[in-house]
Amino acid sequence: MTGLITSAANAQVKALRALLEQKKERIASGTFVVEGERNINAALAAGWLPVQFAASPAVILPPERSALCLRVTPELMARLVGKDNPQPLLAVFRQRWSELSAAQRGLWVALEDIHDPGNLGTIIRTAAAVGAQGLILIGHCCEVYAPESIRASVGTFAHLQYIKCSASEFLAWRTGYSGRVVATHLQGSVDYREPDYPQPLILLMGSESHGLSSGLTASADIKVRIPMRAEVESLNIASATAVMLYQMTA
Repeated sequence: MTGLITSAANAQVKALRALLEQKKERIASGTFVVEGERNINAALAAGWLPVQFAASPAVILPPERSALCLRVTPELMARLVGKDNPQPLLAVFRQRWSELSAAQRGLWVALEDIHDPGNLGTIIRTAAAVGAQGLILIGHCCEVYAPESIRASVGTFAHLQYIKCSASEFLAWRTGYSGRVVATHLQGSVDYREPDYPQPLILLMGSESHGLSSGLTASADIKVRIPMRAEVESLNIASATAVMLYQMTA
């Protein structure tokens, strides 16, 4: 526990702000920030390891006390997170990453080159809601552990596993995968409501701007389409993923 910190020039506060604002700091440290008591408690309950807390003076800390706690003024907390009405409690957690071998069981969502962290956080929330095992981030995806993704997940990030890989790594691993791979594609010949979806199962989703790459598309056992009116070019990636996941788990 520290004394009350009032200055943004404090070295520990500057380090925390860098973690919130800079991808390179999150990568180098292998940590990330979660905002709000509810989301923090969800992570603690799921066994995520806290490194540090930052709290306004009146906040009662979670039972986990092995981590350092910074007490900061509400004004400084607002500066840290860039909001007028910030959550009064932040926590720094260790990131968790799994290997591709973990995806041999259950339902997984594989995303290629997804760039919007808000969409990613929403997909995390939907995947957790249907009981998926986790996400496979292929290629140049945005960060799972960026503040925007974590906020949009509303604490559900704590219930999933995460894998990062290149397209070539995924394709090499896929040759030994025992389940089915289903890709959504505008040129898919099968309505997404027609197939059965037994697990283990991987749902392949591409970016809104470019869709799936040709290699990943070719790797799918089945390519399905979500019917849309002619004047609608595509669905938002988070919406399309939600449609598919609920059909797959119906």
